[in-house]
Amino acid sequence: VAAGFHTNHSIHVSLLSRWDVRLSALSFDAPKVSAVHQPAVIPTTGSVSIILLANHLGSADYSLTARAGGSTCEASGWLSDSSLACKAAAGVGERKGVTVTARGRRGGLADGWTYNAPVTVGLLGSARNGPSTGGVSVTVQGRGYGTSDWSAKARLGWTACEGGRWLSDTGIVCKAPSGSGQYHSIAASVMRTSIVSVSFTYNALHVSNISPDIVPTKGQLDVVVFGSDFGTASNHLRGDTSHVSDQSSASGHSQHRVIMGESATSSVRWISDSSLVSPNPKGLLESLAVKVFHADRDSELTQAFTYEAPKFLAAPGSFSDPLPLGQMVTFFGSNLGGYHHNLIDGSVGVTRCGSVQWQSDSTMTCQVSPGIGDHLALRLTVGGRVSSFPNSFTYKGMYCMCCVLFAEYILLSQI
Repeated sequence: VAAGFHTNHSIHVSLLSRWDVRLSALSFDAPKVSAVHQPAVIPTTGSVSIILLANHLGSADYSLTARAGGSTCEASGWLSDSSLACKAAAGVGERKGVTVTARGRRGGLADGWTYNAPVTVGLLGSARNGPSTGGVSVTVQGRGYGTSDWSAKARLGWTACEGGRWLSDTGIVCKAPSGSGQYHSIAASVMRTSIVSVSFTYNALHVSNISPDIVPTKGQLDVVVFGSDFGTASNHLRGDTSHVSDQSSASGHSQHRVIMGESATSSVRWISDSSLVSPNPKGLLESLAVKVFHADRDSELTQAFTYEAPKFLAAPGSFSDPLPLGQMVTFFGSNLGGYHHNLIDGSVGVTRCGSVQWQSDSTMTCQVSPGIGDHLALRLTVGGRVSSFPNSFTYKGMYCMCCVLFAEYILLSQI
């Protein structure tokens, strides 16, 4: 049988000038692709000649055509019964199936050539940061993204861009999602994913003021912290989480932490990118700082707020004769401090209390020293701030003068 190609060839037999014709009696083997000889990996721009090794391609060019991954080769050429050349079209992806067709008969190879994987270099230009609300467009720079849109995608950190759009074989446009933190990686995907680290940073959060800026010492008053770039309720944590509460944003709480003065607040509610709500902790003193932590960033506002000043509400009145030494009396007031502390002092007239003990935010005890006088002022000092209650205390009787003289004698005798 002579060399040939195709199927269903008829056979003509001649014997003694008589012909016997048998139709569809002979078929040549269909083409069969065995391997990609070279190269096996090509650029996404295509236009590279590839040698395919095969069998049964015929002894001449029978109008062979080849396809890979759904794209017809830009040009195909028969080389021999066992090889042909294909000028690959542009494309993306890996292990592209190859199909060879000759006069209607096909042969294929499931695992053909592979296009170069995408390589991401970074961000183009100076747009490497944006607000926590997202929305800024950045261009991801690299190569191997394809010569047409093959459903290019991109993400910042672990969050997909709001709109990933193919730009060219070397660029993808990404509309940044909302987020927070710094040093986010950039990932671009066209069939396969390429990641580059330390590329995008969200603006640092900033605290501008709080309201109200005068708060009760016993705490639990909702305070609004104002600023910018606090992120969104759905932001995920990155970086140092030691400063961040583990309360879920889904339950109405945020992943922020607020410190007022020296104490952390009990909870934080995210309101918007520019405001948080948190109950103030117990405390005292004035001109204190507020600090907000979120993800791996923080912001501090100094002299942001003051605890309400101490105030007398009731005085003990007067003592009747005789006055016992070391008499303890209770002073009533407000804003004496939300927790036990030693930053407290008191006096009756010009005489300091022998000792002062904090009892609660509204009471303290004073060990009144012996003395004389009437209509004396009571003075209370808490954290350096003074509250006076004038004309509120009177020593009665001569015995108090004797107490004073006796106390002075005891002191002198000990020198």
